[in-house]
Amino acid sequence: MVAFMLSSTIRRTGLTVLLCSLLAGCGASSNAPEVGQVSGTVKFKGEPVKEGQVVFEDPVQGQLAAANLKSDGTYVLTTAEGGLRVGTYGVTVTPVPFQADPVKKPSVVRPPDPVNIPKKYRTRATSKLTLQVESGSNTLNIEMVD
Repeated sequence: MVAFMLSSTIRRTGLTVLLCSLLAGCGASSNAPEVGQVSGTVKFKGEPVKEGQVVFEDPVQGQLAAANLKSDGTYVLTTAEGGLRVGTYGVTVTPVPFQADPVKKPSVVRPPDPVNIPKKYRTRATSKLTLQVESGSNTLNIEMVD
């Protein structure tokens, strides 16, 4: 009887170890896309752009991410996946989005057109800027010219 109980215990322990090994192997999802963490600086004529947004867009993968520029011209993109999927992205730099004040006339609250973000960088149709995101940490600086 003791031999039967010992044998049963060994089998259960072995089965438990086997299941745990299988589950541990499945825990790291091989289907998760590779991502890269993206940060950098946006400059125009060598000077940091202190206000605006940088937008990365990959229409093939269907990914879009935007980050606000800090006062020193730096940005950090954050996504739910922990970064952007590895690939090539079209990049635009846009002024701070317009937010209408329902009490005032829109022309009164619209900020002045920033001269440090050339219009060609503001839309995907005219911005020819593309950047490659690699796995891991990416410092992607943007230098805009007229």
